[in-house]
Amino acid sequence: MHEQFREALPIIDKLEENGYNAFFVGGAVRDVILGRDIKDIDIATSALPHQILELFPKTIDVGAEHGTIVVIHKESSYEVTTFRQDEEYKDFRRPASVVFIDSLIEDLKRRDFTMNAMAMTKDGHIIDPFLGQQAILNREIITVGKPEDRFHEDALRMLRAIRFCAQLSFNLAERTIQAIIKHAALLKHVSIERISTEFEKILAGINASAAIKLMFETTLIKYMPCINSDINVDTFIHIKWEQLTTATERWTMFVYLLDLEDVKMCLKKWKLPMKVIRSVSSNIHYLTKDGAWTNKTLYDAGLETVLEVERIRAIHGELDPEPHLAAFRSQFAALPIHNKKQIAVTGHDVAEWLQIERGPAIGEWLANIELQILNGQLENTKVAVREWLIKCKQTSVKHY
Repeated sequence: MHEQFREALPIIDKLEENGYNAFFVGGAVRDVILGRDIKDIDIATSALPHQILELFPKTIDVGAEHGTIVVIHKESSYEVTTFRQDEEYKDFRRPASVVFIDSLIEDLKRRDFTMNAMAMTKDGHIIDPFLGQQAILNREIITVGKPEDRFHEDALRMLRAIRFCAQLSFNLAERTIQAIIKHAALLKHVSIERISTEFEKILAGINASAAIKLMFETTLIKYMPCINSDINVDTFIHIKWEQLTTATERWTMFVYLLDLEDVKMCLKKWKLPMKVIRSVSSNIHYLTKDGAWTNKTLYDAGLETVLEVERIRAIHGELDPEPHLAAFRSQFAALPIHNKKQIAVTGHDVAEWLQIERGPAIGEWLANIELQILNGQLENTKVAVREWLIKCKQTSVKHY
């Protein structure tokens, strides 16, 4: 058994010792079959939420009304959820209520895809009532039961299906494809925050291009912010998305391909964090800037932005990004300064040498010094800067 499951065994053991059934469930079971890295370990049990709380000394109630308690064991957190059935769904995203039950199979039946509807005993035996292992073997995304029912329960599952195609290089079952095409408009009922999270994972997938193509084929792409009806799928699918290394780079590439007039407005529609919006906007600024990098633009952008911009530029041009980036790392390293803190003088020095009061003029002089140093016209030492300032004062000329 995988080490991460072994570490969680004491939770299963304690539940069983007290007369409850308990199993590993969800993505961790799927991923161990696939041989992928395991992230979160989830446990399903016949114990009710209040019984889970009584059994374990360290817990967090994250949703007892829906059956979920986080149990903390040896500094690790595990979601322990009571077997349940979902009552009628509302808003195409969540059940109106849940009913706690004593059946693992009925609990698995409410899950989205067969590969996610498996359980594992503490001895490593796989419980697979919906042929999830066969779906994994066939590399196919198949819903548990009718796809129409699953998508009406939570419309985001349509996008999740395509996200799994991106992450696992699986295919959608034909019946699943047809159901998504038929019910794609239900995505309008899903919050943009949930859509953004799934779409970001799609762009990060090893098979993102194929997944994006599926979004066009199923018409889900129509319900993404900022996508015009005349956008051609070929704009996106020739990109080797897997070579992009950060979410910022992927969002930058996405809006760059859209050729938008107002990048910030688009990213706000996606409800992205302001930090991401600022970084992407900066990347787009330099991507669309004419001319080669100068010392000043390299310095203003910073190494992280320079490398992100040039990686995007290389991938968009279907070049290998790493050899392309080496030259820019060297060019940035060769700058005489890399940030304001490295300037040899301070505002206090400037005020003292020029015998002027502190104020906006000091900032202007410091900016001027910074530019002269970057352009190689002034040595970054106190002596050199002091001589230059005094000379400027004597000639009453500011060299910009």
